[in-house]
Amino acid sequence: MTRGENMHIFDKRRRDDESYQTFCDEMIEKLKKFARDDENVLALYLVGSRAGNKETDKYSDFDVVFVVKNIKKVIKDKSWIETFGKVMIMQEPDNVKIFGGEDNSSNQYHFLVQYKEGHRIDFNFVTISHLEDGDMKEEPFIVLLDKNGLLKKLKAKDFWKSKKPTKKDYLACCNEFWWVSLYVLKGYFRKQELYCLEHIDNVLRKELMKMVDYYVTLSTQDKPSTGKNHKFLKKYLSETQYSLILKTYNAGNLRGIYKSYLALCKAFVYFSEQVALLLGIDTYPVPSFD
Repeated sequence: MTRGENMHIFDKRRRDDESYQTFCDEMIEKLKKFARDDENVLALYLVGSRAGNKETDKYSDFDVVFVVKNIKKVIKDKSWIETFGKVMIMQEPDNVKIFGGEDNSSNQYHFLVQYKEGHRIDFNFVTISHLEDGDMKEEPFIVLLDKNGLLKKLKAKDFWKSKKPTKKDYLACCNEFWWVSLYVLKGYFRKQELYCLEHIDNVLRKELMKMVDYYVTLSTQDKPSTGKNHKFLKKYLSETQYSLILKTYNAGNLRGIYKSYLALCKAFVYFSEQVALLLGIDTYPVPSFD
């Protein structure tokens, strides 16, 4: 298989609706059987888009949480992974030998697996103590198996739902955006492209999307969920509003960086003015060198 053919793995998900639904049902049954047959597994539940999102499609992954007695067991012998298909590529984000960080593998461990058959499964193994400490209670879930009633007290709320901002939230967001905007200008005049892009991508864009979330929350009657990485944001905005955001991604050289910077500022001014209006407060003043 060539590199190009390898990256067309998603083509295998393009089945007709009926056959794909059959595939999904069979995969869920495989997961449940694995949980039933393994004495180490106490419970299994489904999270992510398949658990609480009506817009699930053929590209949606399977996100599953196994409550187990001993996590070390599933880490030591990984042969179980092939139960669900042939592995194309896998990641273990909790493996401190590769990714560093704090070792909490005795309480939680992830296996993120892309299979050659086209499907991806994100396995999350947790202990009872980890389940009870509250970390797993922030997103929708569907119980697939519960041998001892461990999940009866588990409560869910939409992890990605926007929260109504306060005046303090609004001011902090504006202040951070405009303060760091000066770093971008400094980098631009010094011709330091990467310096500019780091501040644009890691701060300005983050604060802009936070302000957009504030706007969506305040301007809709329901409790909106813009989704992970704002994948559902488009349905809450007009075409003009959405285009303001898309125009901020024009970067690749100094000229593109500057255009992106100006677009970010324009979008932030627009949405921050709308949020201030909806909150009934004064608009944050845009800094200038008058």
